[in-house]
Amino acid sequence: RSSPVITADTLFYPASASGMLLALDAETGCIKWAYDAQTVLRGSATLSGELADGKRLLYVSDERARLHAVDPLSGERAWVIDGTIDEGVHSRLTGSPVYFEQRLFLPVSASGVQRGGEPTHECCDGRGGVLALDAASGERLWTYVTMPPAQYTGERNAVGARLRGPSG
Repeated sequence: RSSPVITADTLFYPASASGMLLALDAETGCIKWAYDAQTVLRGSATLSGELADGKRLLYVSDERARLHAVDPLSGERAWVIDGTIDEGVHSRLTGSPVYFEQRLFLPVSASGVQRGGEPTHECCDGRGGVLALDAASGERLWTYVTMPPAQYTGERNAVGARLRGPSG
């Protein structure tokens, strides 16, 4: 699910199923530090360029739709943000964030696959988008969504749950 970031002396590896982001010495393979996201990691790591304060941050997303920013030198958490676009809609951060000019662009997808197996689930309310974040603070600058919110269609499924659409 993920690819590492490699610098001159360090390989930053999101060990997805373990929830650990590891910094490995590129020459020896020894662990420099380990960051525990406390849940499965979903995408590849991204390393920022030099931020306004002269430092850099390493970013990785988890299956709870959170984006973690970690100090690449120490492995200390700088911040964690929720990447959900719509409250109550199951979101995922399965794409890798992209760093550009002091901003971070984060792809967000919605997933109703697990809930779709529940007969009472009011399908389908998901939509994806992109978040633009301040790369240093994680502050949300803007959100672009791929479609308007799903509306009730007037239809019901076999057990009477109301249906919505369109879904992205």
